[in-house]
This record gives sequence, C-alpha cells and structure tokens, in this order.
Amino acid sequence: MIFGFSRARWHVPLQATGLLLTIGGYVLGHKHGGRTFPASLHGLLASIILALIVSQSVIGTYLKLHINEGTSFRRWMVFAHRLVGMSYIPFGWTQVLLGMLVLANICPVQDDASFTSLAQCAQPYFTGTFIMQYGLYSYLLHLILPRWKGQSPETWDSLILCLIGGLYAPFHQWRLDQTWLGLLLFLGGGIVSFVLSRNGRRTPMPAIVLIGVGIMEMFKSRRNDRGALSLSFGGLLALSGILRALEITLTTKRRASSQTKTPNHITGGTNWSAAVSITLLSAGLVYATSSENLLSFTGIGATNSLTYISFMLGLILALGGFVLLLGHLFRTSGRNANQPTEVHDDEQRGKFVVDDESDDEETSLRGGEAYELQGPARAEDSDDEIR
Repeated sequence: MIFGFSRARWHVPLQATGLLLTIGGYVLGHKHGGRTFPASLHGLLASIILALIVSQSVIGTYLKLHINEGTSFRRWMVFAHRLVGMSYIPFGWTQVLLGMLVLANICPVQDDASFTSLAQCAQPYFTGTFIMQYGLYSYLLHLILPRWKGQSPETWDSLILCLIGGLYAPFHQWRLDQTWLGLLLFLGGGIVSFVLSRNGRRTPMPAIVLIGVGIMEMFKSRRNDRGALSLSFGGLLALSGILRALEITLTTKRRASSQTKTPNHITGGTNWSAAVSITLLSAGLVYATSSENLLSFTGIGATNSLTYISFMLGLILALGGFVLLLGHLFRTSGRNANQPTEVHDDEQRGKFVVDDESDDEETSLRGGEAYELQGPARAEDSDDEIR
C-alpha cells in the first residue's frame, strides 16, 4: 500500500507476491481435513476480505493495462483502487483480532449468547485495537492525506475520534461513566476538532481530549491488581496528547521560516508524529491485552503488572519500528525518491536534488508544508500516474 501511494516500481511485484501467498494460505488453511473451528465472525470476515483482494487485483490489472486513458471511468477505477487499498488496514487488523479470539476460545459465539454479553466480553480487545489503529492512521495520514486534500492531521484525527466515541458507549453497556467518556471523544475530539481544523488549520483539541481521557483513566481503579495497567494506559494516552500538542506548537512556529525558504524540502515534524503514533500504539496494546481471559491464555497472567507492561512495550517498539519503516519507504521511494529533506542541504545530497526549473508547486509542497503554507494545489491523480 505504501509503495502504491508513492508510485514505486515495487508496488506491482509485491502485490502479486502477496496475492499468491494469500491463495496458498487459503488453500492450506481450508482445504484439508485437519483441525477445524466452529463458525465465527472470523470466518465471515475472511470471505469479505477475499472479495476485496479479488476486486483489488482485477482493478489493478485493468489500470496496469493503461486502457481507456483520460476517461471518467478510469478515474473512478483509480479512486476505487485507492479506496479498497486503504480498507486493507482496518479489515486486516480486525481479522487478526477475531482470529486471536477464536484461537483462544475467548468470547465464543453461542446460540444462547446475547449481544450485550458478547460486547462486554470483546470490549477491551476492540477498544484497544481502535486506539492502536488510531495511532497507525495518525502517522500514515500525516504523511499521505495532506498532499491530497490540503487538510491538517487534526481533521483526520477528528474523524477517527468520532468513530471511537460513537462505539465506546455500546461496547460498555451504556454505563454512565463510559457513556460520558464516549461523548467526550465524539463531541470534543470529533465534532469540535473537525470544525476548528477546517481549511488546513492546526488545532490542539484532539490533544486536549487525549490528555483529559488519559488523566481519567489514570485515576480509575481495577480489581485483581490491575491498577498498574490502568495507570500505564492512562499515562500513555496523556503522553500522546502532550506529544501531539508539542508537535503542533513546533510546526506552527516553523511556519514563518518555512515561508522564507525555497519550499523544496520535506518538513512537517514527522519525528513528532511518529512519537505520537508509537505512544498510541503502546496504549492500545496495553489496554487490549490486559483482560483476564487473554492473560490466562498466554500464560503471563501470573507475572506482576510491571513485568507484563515491560514485555508489551518491547513488542510495541518492534511494531513502532515497522511503522517508522513504512514512513521511510514512503518518503524515499517512487515519486518522492528525489525530494531533498530538511536534514541534508542540496549540496550534500547531490544526485537527489530536484531541478529548480522543473520543480512546480505541486511537488514542492510536501508533507507538513501542505497544511502549514497555502495548501497543496493538487488535483485528483491523473491516469498516467498509475504505473
């Protein structure tokens, strides 16, 4: 997906390899007489994902043939290809979560099970994974989407927080404290932040909401010696809000100096955005894996809370490193390969310099400058960009 966004030459070979591996995994996983599992949401979602993979492969093959150039139908196919590709992340993440629950026999779907009991059982897993996806999207959208729509990262943060806030109360059985917390996420982090971040403006509203939610979680007590987990979860949420507020402050102060420079550097505080993403990933993982059922299944429930948190943070650093690798690949591959960065001057980079005569406004406003300056004048991707 990252190579697809950057129009890298490795996009098609990797997608074809992934399709072959998926077909092989499907055959090995379903066409044998070995271990079987009862019907579940994991199996239902697998059929949906398989349909998405087939449709994405068909559309990608059509675009690769370069037929119907310049037509409105091809532009719609470009949009559909992009939309289906972006849907891989939430569908794939949810599928992994459901597969883990089926493997551990957690929250089984039974005939006499009510939706309320299932929602209460699955609440920590889905809430934690929502926060983890928020952390991942906050970094990827910071790199990619401002180039398309000229919006600030807080615009996309508000949409994600609206979704999390809307699902928060039902998963917590409409308990009063959790309902108010969901309203805070939906209204403060979602609606108010969306209004304040229109036209590419930066706003600290999502950061303030994260800090407030983190403080409330830090003071929430849990039974069975899980107070340290609640304290860690709330502290990580509050820390992510503080880091986002610092990122907004630093990039806003850089606006004046950025306007005086020649705008052919990739800027925008991506290191701060990566720190926010890793912190949110840590908070989501700690929350999703702190249930008694999962702790008993993994065999680490007998350890103390600090040992468990240290183990989780080790895992999240590995995942955070992978996220940083994705960001590096996006900034250094495909159409972004020849763009100099703010770390190295043009004389130091040599062959990576973009000729000033051939550099236009579309290619100069990159990354963070898309929402710090006048906003990108980028229209929809043309047909000749799909290679």
